[in-house]
Amino acid sequence: MIQVAPDTSSPAPSEWRTIRTPGFEVSWTGYCPLNEGFCFGSDDGRILTSDAEGTVQHVAKDALAPSREAINGIAFSGDSIAASTRSEIVIVSGAGDGRTGSRFVIPRGAHGVVSMASGLWVAPLGRGGLLTMAPKGRSHEPATIHTIGGLPTNFYETVRVPVAGKDVVACAARLGGVIGIELSTPSSVRPVFSLSRQGMDVVDVCALGGGSLAVAAVGRDGTIVLSRNVLSDASPATVKLPYVQGIAYRLLHARGDLILLTSKALYALHGLAARFLAGEDVEHRVTAGKCWPVEAVDANLAGDRWLLIVLVDGVVRIDLDRWLLSGATHADLGDPLLAPSPSEAAWETSETYSEETETSFAFA
Repeated sequence: MIQVAPDTSSPAPSEWRTIRTPGFEVSWTGYCPLNEGFCFGSDDGRILTSDAEGTVQHVAKDALAPSREAINGIAFSGDSIAASTRSEIVIVSGAGDGRTGSRFVIPRGAHGVVSMASGLWVAPLGRGGLLTMAPKGRSHEPATIHTIGGLPTNFYETVRVPVAGKDVVACAARLGGVIGIELSTPSSVRPVFSLSRQGMDVVDVCALGGGSLAVAAVGRDGTIVLSRNVLSDASPATVKLPYVQGIAYRLLHARGDLILLTSKALYALHGLAARFLAGEDVEHRVTAGKCWPVEAVDANLAGDRWLLIVLVDGVVRIDLDRWLLSGATHADLGDPLLAPSPSEAAWETSETYSEETETSFAFA
């Protein structure tokens, strides 16, 4: 039974609750559209689902991933579910809970998996490229691996950019910067746009919504990059907030705010995305926010209501309805002396085409 209780281990706001999963060490958590609740992946390749209050609906006794390695991503598409580990990508068609249906295992380790509006599965394979696969994942429908010739690409994190009628992904490519690909165009003319800066190690990216191609990305050192169009913007805004400490892990967008998780703290950067999209100068103006020291390994949004943070001993659930609208509870970052430090480093852009290889796997 999952236990939900106030988190009293640190001076966290009342909006924070701890979800504990005895016997199930969480490695990943996120939204479960089947019940508008949560889905959890474990360190040993299992999955668990609950409602938004933490009531367990299903706990897998057996590992979904044959390698029994930690699950680092879960995505849903219709009645199918896909999960990734460092050793494989598993697709279960015909049952979104992963308990029944046809199971296919792709022997490629990935950093995560996402589903597009068309149902296409997309998984970043690091230096191995970007894998895409048809919605059902049947063996007669080969996967495609996209690589980019001439660029030092390392597909590390991938996010869907929700634009009507198109499948667009933004990729955090480490030293390769931010890469945008429109997957819905024919392969013969499929463009790739990359944005990089010498020495910047991009570890995560998020879409800014509103039906636009705008994204934000974060470097390992906490530098935030904001682009109005991931397929063409050669002049992004760069924000380096001096109060951000630790190694950046995750960057998320919620209701005009950016949420940044580092190795030392969780930061809520008030209105940064909204002000950028409104055309304000975010590179030279103060960004107020809130900060809580926390040792976490991952974070994800669950719908438009919840923020989930993976800790060593459980998951923290944060109610965005109350948290983002509340006053500063632990630390107010609105010090006028802490204006961003604009960088003088130049951005480099590249427009090219992806090199695609169709690969058929012997599905398990």
